[in-house]
Amino acid sequence: IYDLPNNCQIGIIDLDDTKFGNYQFISKLNDQAQLILIGYMDKVQKEIQEQMKMAGCRIVIPKASIMKNVQSLIEGLSK
Repeated sequence: IYDLPNNCQIGIIDLDDTKFGNYQFISKLNDQAQLILIGYMDKVQKEIQEQMKMAGCRIVIPKASIMKNVQSLIEGLSK
């Protein structure tokens, strides 16, 4: 978390990854780095989606969607 560049504004997190895709990490990252966080997972589950949003993810979407729409997501969030 501490090695992020100063000009970093958006973070994209694989929520299927056990090390980074968990409530504690996302909450800590959100508190310390003040990033706009986008979470993605193979299959979005409503309960997990709500937990990750409460932790600090602005958006939680399927992995296939982020690959297709990453540029438009970033452009829309950075406005």
